[in-house]
Amino acid sequence: MALSLRSSWDSEKVDDVPPLEEDSRRRDSTSSDSSSVSSDMRRRSSGSELSMEAPSPFAGSRRVSHALSYSSAMSSSTMSGDITSHVEEVLLILKSIENISVLTVEQKMRLRYCMEIIAQNRLYEPIMQRSISSEFDNDDEFEGFLEAFAGKRDRKRSFSGSVQAAQLVRRAADIMRSRVAEKKARAASVTAAPIIEPPSPSHERLTRPESAMEHFQTRNRGSSVQDLTTTKRVTQLLERVHDCDFDIFEFKDACQGYELSIIVYHLFKNYQFLTQFDLSKDAFINYVQRIQDGYISTNPYHNATHAADVTQAVAYFLMGARLYETAKLTDLETMSLVFAAAIHDFQHPGLNNVFHVRAGRPLAILYNDRAVLENHHVAAAFGLLQNEHCNFLTRLSDEQKRAFRECVIAAVLSTDMSQHFKELGVVKSKLQTVEFMKFSQLEDRQLAVNMALHAADVSNPTRPLPVYLRWIDRVMEEFFAQGDEEKRLGLPVSMFMDRSNSSIPKCQFGFMDVIVQPLFTVFNQLLPDLSPACESLARNKAHFQKQLDEEHPHSPLRRRASMRSGPVGFLPGSPQVRQPLHVRSTSDLIKQ
Repeated sequence: MALSLRSSWDSEKVDDVPPLEEDSRRRDSTSSDSSSVSSDMRRRSSGSELSMEAPSPFAGSRRVSHALSYSSAMSSSTMSGDITSHVEEVLLILKSIENISVLTVEQKMRLRYCMEIIAQNRLYEPIMQRSISSEFDNDDEFEGFLEAFAGKRDRKRSFSGSVQAAQLVRRAADIMRSRVAEKKARAASVTAAPIIEPPSPSHERLTRPESAMEHFQTRNRGSSVQDLTTTKRVTQLLERVHDCDFDIFEFKDACQGYELSIIVYHLFKNYQFLTQFDLSKDAFINYVQRIQDGYISTNPYHNATHAADVTQAVAYFLMGARLYETAKLTDLETMSLVFAAAIHDFQHPGLNNVFHVRAGRPLAILYNDRAVLENHHVAAAFGLLQNEHCNFLTRLSDEQKRAFRECVIAAVLSTDMSQHFKELGVVKSKLQTVEFMKFSQLEDRQLAVNMALHAADVSNPTRPLPVYLRWIDRVMEEFFAQGDEEKRLGLPVSMFMDRSNSSIPKCQFGFMDVIVQPLFTVFNQLLPDLSPACESLARNKAHFQKQLDEEHPHSPLRRRASMRSGPVGFLPGSPQVRQPLHVRSTSDLIKQ
C-alpha cells in the first residue's frame, strides 16, 4: 500500500508536443487522447517525493491564454455534436496547456499527473501519510484497521489472483449453502422469520418478531412517551439536550427504556415540526415507538441507546454548535436530519458490512455489497411509513415528501464508513471556496447534513471520558461477538475483533487518530462553536496515548507524541503554514 505520494513517472523523455495549430487536425481523436492519459502516465517503481516548490506551470501567460481560447473554441465545437461532460472539457483545457513549449519537463509531468487523476476519478482518493501507519506494526495491520473501521482495503495488495479466485469460489459455495438452509427452514416452519430481512409488502415483518404486533396489543405507549417527557427528572435532562457533554446513559435510566422515542418526540415538538408541517401526532408517536423497538436490544452497541445518543449529538450540532444557522438549513432539512439520526441504524444486526459481504448474507446480495446495512436501515424505516398507523407525513405535499426522502437517504448512506475519506476530502475541498460557505446551493446544505450525521455517528470519543469508556465496553463486546462468529464460520477475523489478542487502547487511539480527529478538525472549521467537543476529543486521545505508552514504552507512538504540538488535528509547521494532520486527498495536492 502506497503510504506517500511520489513523482513516479517513467524516466522516458517528455517530447515537445506539436504546435496548437496542428491539434485542430486531431479533434476527432480527442476522446481517445483523454482515455489514453492513464496509459501515457505509467508510474516509476521508485522516485523522490513530488516537489511542490517548482516554478508555476503557468509561465508564459500569453501562450496559456492562447491555449485556453483554443480549448474553448474546440469544446464549443464538441458541444455541437455528441454530449460531453465537464471532465472532458477540463481535460481538453489541460491538454492544450500541456502543448505550450515553454513548459519544463517537470511541469509537463505534473500536468499529466493532474490529468491522470481527473481521468481516473481519483480526486478524493485519500493519501495516507507514513505518520499514520507508524502506530501499527506493519502496513498489513494498518490496512486491517482501515478495513475494520472504514470498510476499505488496498485492492492492489489484498489478494493474489489465485487466492482471490479461491475465496470467490468459497463465497459462492457459502451463498448456495445459505440458500439451501433457508429453503429447509421455510419448509420446516412457515412461521419462522429471520431477525432482519429486506423490506417487503408485509411491513409488520420489518421489526423483530417478538415485538411486531405489541404496539397495538399492549399498553398505550403514546401516553407513556408523553407522560415521561413531563416528569421532573426527564425534563431536567432535556434542558441540556443541546450540550456536548450530555450523558445518554443517565437519560436512558430516567426514561425507563423509552430514550429514543422521548428524545425524538421532544425535538420534533421543541423545533415545532409537529405544528409547522401539520404532522399527525398519534401516527408520529406510533412510528417512533416502532423505530425504538426495531433496534435490537441485545446488541451491546448498535441499539436504541446508540440511536438516541446520535440524535442528541445532532441536536448539539444544530443548536449548540449553530449548524442550523451556519449552514442556513431549511426547516424541512433540519427535520430530515433529526429523523435520519433516529433511524440511521434501524434493525442493525450487530454485524458490520464487511461481515455481511464476506459471509454472503442475503442483505449483501440484495444490495450488491454496496452500503449493505445503510441501505437496509433507510429502506426498512421508510417501509414502516406504509403502515397507516405510523405514516405521520400524510399532510406533506408531494414535493416536500420527495425532498424529505432524498435528504434522509443521502444522510443515512453517508454513514457508510467506506465513504469516510472520500466525503471528508470533498468537504475539505469545498471549504476552500467562498460559494460553499454561503450554503445557497442544495448540494452544499446536503453535504453539511451528511457531515453532521456522520460526525454524530462517531462522536463517542468527544464525550466526557466516563461516558466514552462505557461506550468502549459496548462496542468492543460487539466487535468480539462478531469475531467469534467469524471464527465459527471459518472467515478471517477482522482486526480488533479477536477477543484473545486485541489491544483496546490501540484500537481506540487509532480510531481517534485516523477517523474521528481529522473529521472533527474539518467540521470545526465549518462550526467554530464545535471547539468544546474537539477539546474533549483531545483529552480522551491523550488518555489512551498514556495507556499505550505504558503498554509499549518503545513504540512509535511515543516518538510521534513527543513531536506534536498545537491544536487538535495539526502538526507543527512554519509560522505561515500549519499542515493538516494525517489524511489528505489527491485534490488537496493538485490545488497546491
